[in-house]
Amino acid sequence: MINENRGKNKSSFYDKTIHIREYFEIAIYWIFKWFYDGLLLLKNLKRDTKKYNINVINIIYNTLIKYPLLGFLPTNYFTYHFYKDTNKNSYRHYISFLEHIKISKVNIHMPSLLNNKLQFHLYFQDKIKIPKLIAHFNPNNNKIHYFNKPSNNRVVIKPTYGKCGNGVKVVNSDRLEEILNKCSKNSIVEDFVEQHHFINKIYSGSVNTIRIITLKKNDRDFDAVTAILRVGKSEDVFVDNTAAGGLTIGVDLDSGTLKKGYTYYEFGHDEYTYHPKTKYKFYGKHIPFFKEMKELAVSAHRYVPMFTIVGWDIAITENGPIIIEGNRTPDVCNIQPHLPMKNLLSPTIF
Repeated sequence: MINENRGKNKSSFYDKTIHIREYFEIAIYWIFKWFYDGLLLLKNLKRDTKKYNINVINIIYNTLIKYPLLGFLPTNYFTYHFYKDTNKNSYRHYISFLEHIKISKVNIHMPSLLNNKLQFHLYFQDKIKIPKLIAHFNPNNNKIHYFNKPSNNRVVIKPTYGKCGNGVKVVNSDRLEEILNKCSKNSIVEDFVEQHHFINKIYSGSVNTIRIITLKKNDRDFDAVTAILRVGKSEDVFVDNTAAGGLTIGVDLDSGTLKKGYTYYEFGHDEYTYHPKTKYKFYGKHIPFFKEMKELAVSAHRYVPMFTIVGWDIAITENGPIIIEGNRTPDVCNIQPHLPMKNLLSPTIF
């Protein structure tokens, strides 16, 4: 019993340490983004005054003063379409960047289960459909631990604690050991996922995932509350992340119908009904296996009831959906250009 209590105390201390660190990281990142966004906005002032038909003084006041004081990032003024709203209190329906702390707070327990991609695989591999785990590489001792043989001639290398698609590589299976030995970060290797032909029509240069956010409302009630399709558009990277230049496309949660797509402000904050590279018109098209995708996300959340909210990145294959990863603190900045999130998450979180 003494050993068990020590283990619980150690785990609790570890969880709280991660939580405090995340608070600090959010605060530092917000300060960095205020300066970074500010420079971007000043650089694009001439463009934005014409594009949005707003004078310079209003842009500077709203982006650098008013909305940052309310906890939003400067560019949220454009990405959340605040410039369109005549209702002065419309911002209250949106989750500010600083309010992400509340999402992190409700998911304080066992953070490494979703933060650590190796632990994610080991926990979920016999529970839900996820890519096959091929290997794990530890740069500290330069050892590769193999779990399975690759199913095809391509595999995906990911940093074990990676975020925003940083460091993700798609490589030939026969070069795996050579490339891993050059890695400087703790990494995992997964089977490459061949996506559905419909998704390839939109853009085949990346594995494009649907981000579905699920919410635990009580011990028995788990629901999918929103979804977007993330699509890459840069030939230099093989990920669908908007931070790498991709776009997010709104999805009707009931029908799986695709809506309009947007890019981040720093990549132009342009609106699309078709993919800018392939010219494929996605607007109004239906995502295959969307019902099964929602069911898979809810089923996965039931295996981790310690989390109140999870963002699941799901790929679609010819045989149905497969979960790529789960996110303990899903970034609502990708969702809110399509719809405000605060009411959807109330009163569970807000």
